[in-house]
Amino acid sequence: MPFHNYRLTVVWYNVKVGVAKIRFSNTTETHILKTNVTNLCVRVLGERNQNLKNAKVTIILPRVTLTLLTDDNGYALFKQIPSGNWTLNIEYKNLREETVANTATPDCLIVKFKVFIEFYNFILPRDLVYNLAIGIISLWILLIVAIILRYRVGR
Repeated sequence: MPFHNYRLTVVWYNVKVGVAKIRFSNTTETHILKTNVTNLCVRVLGERNQNLKNAKVTIILPRVTLTLLTDDNGYALFKQIPSGNWTLNIEYKNLREETVANTATPDCLIVKFKVFIEFYNFILPRDLVYNLAIGIISLWILLIVAIILRYRVGR
């Protein structure tokens, strides 16, 4: 490269993440360019704050999508992505959620699914579990009352 001033533009995942004016004056010169990239942490939890392992987390960048699966603790960490607001699609079994993540937020983005209990690969939300419990208890109470009434009428 001839010694000269250069304008350098850095593009990462089809997003401009850095621009600098650099002057080269000798052949062994090194320049450090600061780019606007960051890590994005996503944590996927259930209704009881239980970790949801193997949730599929997809970030949509311009003309590029990146997908990770959550680890045992429900975390997915996208490393060195362009800073900004990005759409995330999160899937856990047959449940789906879409949200927008802002990389300027230092905390891990938490996404909660209506997963209270998993039973043989069936997902049961809290309201369904409570309704089933109330229904079963009510059925038992009615059965006991019917048996008592039947016993009293039979005498």
